[in-house]
Amino acid sequence: TPVNSLTSVSIESLPSSSVGELRLSGVPLTAATVVSSNDLASLVFVPASNFNGNFVSAFTFRVIDDGGNVNGGLATDGTLRTFAFNVNAVNDAPT
Repeated sequence: TPVNSLTSVSIESLPSSSVGELRLSGVPLTAATVVSSNDLASLVFVPASNFNGNFVSAFTFRVIDDGGNVNGGLATDGTLRTFAFNVNAVNDAPT
């Protein structure tokens, strides 16, 4: 069992705007945004129109826990993490 619990995630870099955007509750994010662990389910990537493929984009983040600096620890993970994703193609409605 982990000693500390996740409190938030700091979004360090964003996907390229040419492929889409990262949104929180429908609002586009900026780099260095801290997202509460309670809000992570509202974090989504919205691809640009007609954009699809495997490993098309990514963002980087750091995990923040509730441990503080007790016993020489760090509340913010020192390792930059990467989240990469695929976008599946969909059929567009005729125009």
